Amino acid sequence: LQHIVHDAKDAAASGGYNTSCAELASVLEGLGYEVCIRTALGGGDGIDCLHNLRHNFLLVRCPGAGLESARYIVDIDFKAQFEVAQSTAHYRNLLENMEGEFVGTEQKLRAVIHMLCEEMAAAFREQDVGLPPWRQAASMLSKWCPRRSEDYSLSSASHNK
Repeated sequence: LQHIVHDAKDAAASGGYNTSCAELASVLEGLGYEVCIRTALGGGDGIDCLHNLRHNFLLVRCPGAGLESARYIVDIDFKAQFEVAQSTAHYRNLLENMEGEFVGTEQKLRAVIHMLCEEMAAAFREQDVGLPPWRQAASMLSKWCPRRSEDYSLSSASHNK
């Protein structure tokens, strides 16, 4: 699955355009994957809106896998979510050496987000700058593990909340 996502992005880039969630979902469905586009709805009252962030990504299940099989989170713009203006050489190097997309289970995602957010917080501390609430691990995680979300499946063309 990782190489298919990477190849689809490369093919789009060679054509001079970026791959959207919907385009990648269509490619994966054409290969037999079960795919839905999930939108983390984010928002809330007061400061809560800074901790519940809006974001789009894919949930993918491999072809022929039963309902018990793992669903993979696929985000073609994962790295961009962690780019910050207040950076250090170490944090920039970390981001430069990671893939642009994420493909993995929720468990793997949680570990990666916690590690990246720890490094981001260290970069902010090193520069004596406060970490904004939307950059804290729990807030960043809300993009992929939201309280409220909306799913859209291209194959059924229906919305599920």
